[in-house]
Amino acid sequence: SDSKIVVSEESGKAGETVDVKVSLLDNPGIATMLLSVGYNSDVLTLKGVADAGVLGTQYHSDDYAANPYTLLWSNGTAKENFTASGTIATLSFEIKDGATTGEYPITVTYEEDDVYDIDEENVAFAVVNGKVKVNVVSPCTVTYTGDYTGTQIVGYNKKADLPNEYGYTYTFEVDNEIWDGVVKGDTTV
Repeated sequence: SDSKIVVSEESGKAGETVDVKVSLLDNPGIATMLLSVGYNSDVLTLKGVADAGVLGTQYHSDDYAANPYTLLWSNGTAKENFTASGTIATLSFEIKDGATTGEYPITVTYEEDDVYDIDEENVAFAVVNGKVKVNVVSPCTVTYTGDYTGTQIVGYNKKADLPNEYGYTYTFEVDNEIWDGVVKGDTTV
């Protein structure tokens, strides 16, 4: 069968939150599904889980610190299988401050007997694991020259507090690359 559980690939920077989607492709119909989601808890903190509301009653763990984290849909009295494809749950992960550049897998595993239909027949899905790509942005060193001369180190997406006058020249240095600019006021670098 072409039935798959697919985990999305997302990317972000330290301190940002990324939404990782767990989806079904070609769902033949299930009543119960118990999935374990694994991730690198040195880099990622699970902050929340949004159920898509397409697989019936959910009993997802309320312990966001658990790793692996448990997703559970169980419909013991259902008369029909749930056949939804597409996103079934979205997991929000915060990328920890200090995370280093890299790709961190988000994995889904399940036991054979934990995914079945209303006739209690096991339903098999191939798993395509996802990942969170972390991109670290180095701080920028701003050197300004004019009536005053000085240097500031500015973190990613932060404002430099520069002299608010014309006539200053600036150099910006990130990871040993330097370029010039003439900027007025407090400027995001």
